[in-house]
Amino acid sequence: MSTDSREVQANAFAAELLAPAKGVTAMVNGGDPALEDVVRVAAAFGISTIAALYRLNSLGLTKCYGPLAAAVADGEQEAAWKRLHAVPVRDAIAAIRRLDLPRFSPALQDSALAAVARGTVSTSSAAGSIGCDPGSLANGAAAIGI
Repeated sequence: MSTDSREVQANAFAAELLAPAKGVTAMVNGGDPALEDVVRVAAAFGISTIAALYRLNSLGLTKCYGPLAAAVADGEQEAAWKRLHAVPVRDAIAAIRRLDLPRFSPALQDSALAAVARGTVSTSSAAGSIGCDPGSLANGAAAIGI
């Protein structure tokens, strides 16, 4: 949970852009949504099931967030997508395995930082190749979990 007002505003903007409050509220129609309702929202707005659940929760439209989140974590939404004949969103970011992290954008795939993350070069060697202080690079890499 960010307390940076810019981050909070960016998240609110993104949520409204992807799943407008009026549309989401209309889909739930005052009832407490079940897992199939969460999937319907996800399918209608082209977002992942967990993103739809977050949106429903942030709008105060569900009283059962915990059980629904557990159902999504257990993969139960996949059967609901099939029952509804909905086409699931291909969420490439959510599909990244923990072992594949950190993930670098294509622009950084061949960077010194990516080489350090892969373990193919040392921090000192990478720092030397880009003209950076090895301690600064090591601190920066550690700050993002490398």
